[in-house]
Amino acid sequence: MKKLNNNSITFLSTDELADRWPVSRRTLEGWRLRHEGPGYIKLGSRVAYPIDEVVAYEQAHLFGAWRHES
Repeated sequence: MKKLNNNSITFLSTDELADRWPVSRRTLEGWRLRHEGPGYIKLGSRVAYPIDEVVAYEQAHLFGAWRHES
């Protein structure tokens, strides 16, 4: 997990997100191509997932007892 600077958003790399979820880098790449999965930014060839986007995606895909409606 990295921050761009001291007071900015925290980001996950593709490898870090693949480790967080039981998915491969290829799965994440495919999702990006199909405009699926959490939001991300791309700077040159580098992809970064804002942690807020990752958490929001996780919460939006909760099922069963873990799901909390606001």
